[in-house]
Amino acid sequence: MKKILNLEHFEILEETDQDEPGFLASLTQGFEKNATELLRQLKESVHRKNLEHYTFLAHKLKGISGALGASLLSNLASEAEIMSKSEQNFEKLEKILKEMDSAYTVCLDAIKKRQKNS
Repeated sequence: MKKILNLEHFEILEETDQDEPGFLASLTQGFEKNATELLRQLKESVHRKNLEHYTFLAHKLKGISGALGASLLSNLASEAEIMSKSEQNFEKLEKILKEMDSAYTVCLDAIKKRQKNS
């Protein structure tokens, strides 16, 4: 089973939140807003067959996911970025985009559940 969250990284964020209350909630809200928009733009890039923009967006999604410890999504975004640089198979890019969309939901649910329990 693939790791959903990088717990070591997430625990560091939780420690920071203890020193700066609201830090993690703010980070999560930013992630939710930005990841949703990036996924929307990725779908548009596939539809328009804009490989360069897809690569750029996948890279950004990899970064914001990694910053929050959403390793499942970050790893898929990394795969998408690499795939988009090495081939122009939009069917494969669309397939991994669907996986990223699902991973986003799973990761966000895990983050929110963990925040609720802390």
